[in-house]
Amino acid sequence: MITHKKIYSAVFFLVLLKIIVMLSQQTLVEEAYYWNYARNLDYGYLDHPPMVAILIAMSKFFFGDNELAIRLPALICWVVATVYTCKLSELIRVGTGKIAMFLMAILPFFFLQSMFMTPDLPQMMFWSATLYYCYRAIIMDEKNCFYSASIALGLGLLSKYTIVLLVPATLVLISIAPEYRKWWRGKELYLGAIIVLLLFSPVIYWNYKHNWISFAFQTTVRIQDTHRFSTHLVLLYTVFFIMPGGLWGLKKLVTIKQANNDQNFIKVYTILPLLVFTLFSFHNQIKFNWLGPVFLALVPWIAYLLQTSQYPRHCYRMLMGLIPAYMVALLIMVSSEPAILYKLFFNKFFSWYNLSIDVNKIAQDVEKKSNKAPFLLAMDKYNINSEISFYQQKAVHNKTIIKSYPVLGQHVFNNPSLMFKLWDKATNHHGDGLIIMSWNKSDLRADYLTAFVKFTSDIQAFLTYSPRGHYHLSRLYFRTAEML
Repeated sequence: MITHKKIYSAVFFLVLLKIIVMLSQQTLVEEAYYWNYARNLDYGYLDHPPMVAILIAMSKFFFGDNELAIRLPALICWVVATVYTCKLSELIRVGTGKIAMFLMAILPFFFLQSMFMTPDLPQMMFWSATLYYCYRAIIMDEKNCFYSASIALGLGLLSKYTIVLLVPATLVLISIAPEYRKWWRGKELYLGAIIVLLLFSPVIYWNYKHNWISFAFQTTVRIQDTHRFSTHLVLLYTVFFIMPGGLWGLKKLVTIKQANNDQNFIKVYTILPLLVFTLFSFHNQIKFNWLGPVFLALVPWIAYLLQTSQYPRHCYRMLMGLIPAYMVALLIMVSSEPAILYKLFFNKFFSWYNLSIDVNKIAQDVEKKSNKAPFLLAMDKYNINSEISFYQQKAVHNKTIIKSYPVLGQHVFNNPSLMFKLWDKATNHHGDGLIIMSWNKSDLRADYLTAFVKFTSDIQAFLTYSPRGHYHLSRLYFRTAEML
């Protein structure tokens, strides 16, 4: 039996682990990219709505340009999501709120994702709030709560588009039972839709001004670009996110013959979004972080099974076994030791700070020779540019370098560079100096580049090192050039 003392001890320890990682780890490339969002605040962006940018901008206003400022909103979002999930769990069965808190702290998706700031965190927060208020409105017949659910959903749509899956789930729920069909005749459903549209209108306006590129990017472009069977990943991610015990609980939920209102609520809000992703996976790539919020509705059910001792003991032991597993993995990540394991699992987590300083020094040399500041151009969509932008700014703040150099997306070579293309306001870059960077030498030798640039140096390389600087990890190749 899971005791309150064990719950509080486990949650406290897991939150402490989160904070240690948040304070000690450099930004992920995604976090650095969203930091660039925050530097260029707008009503919308190519690949996401603006909520992640707004939260990072607010945080960095108070705490500056550093890793903690980027990640603090993630922790706050996780706390709010946990509070709403616990409150929902208590409404479904009294006494399960603390167990739900334990699950929100220990289940892999909620533990790992909440350490880093991405659009998934505000979406998780508003997803959980929408579920809570929908339960109160529909199941408990507190109709005014539907307006709160609509506000949460509207803010969720400003966070990430996939929260829209709660709309068909809600429509299904109010259609499956006679006592809920009255919602189709009430004003709340339609006024709620207006609230959602009003809150989402800035993103609609931004898309209108930019030829609907964000909506196209998240729908038709994704469908056309990734013809790949990935249904097996849906199963693997599901097992990893909720563990075998959660999968067992999901099976038990689905096989209930005469479900009550609470069980129908959990069924609809879990199975329908999961079914959509499963169908999508037949022909398209499913990403690691897409499925996580789907299981927010399942947490109260697993909490109920744990409280009523219906949860298999070996599954509970497996959950508790995650704590030492997290400790070992995070110890390797934070210490960068032993090197053999770090290179095996975390080889992409090298010292961006030191690399950015090395790149900046080369840019200074180029500027001295040409009397013109060069652009830093990475041959990828956003990763290198995002990290170097952030860590140059941090190095300037630390007075390690004098100034930062502007980055330029590979869109100047007719390659994708996401928002870096839209942030580039120059009509052309004729005569501008470049430091072109890539992880692959072949990118810097590509024949098509000669139509855009005149190279002014041979290929050289920056060495990347572990975050603690103990050993070499990889090479980033570069070459100087001038735009034709």
